[in-house]
Amino acid sequence: MEEVETLADRITRDGPLSLKKIKESVITCMGLPIKEGLMREYKLGREVFNSKDARAGPKAFMEKRDPKFIGE
Repeated sequence: MEEVETLADRITRDGPLSLKKIKESVITCMGLPIKEGLMREYKLGREVFNSKDARAGPKAFMEKRDPKFIGE
């Protein structure tokens, strides 16, 4: 149980938008042909990479602080 709690804590520190899109990708891409699934995953990934959170993570790293993700 301790390992589960440690993993859950680590996951919840990630950006809420990226977690949402990962979940959406898993749910919507299951059972699709590989090409269609990869295209859908690519589209969802672009939304994350173009977000404010995607810029907040590296900036926080450079400033040696924890990121403050806002889900945008």
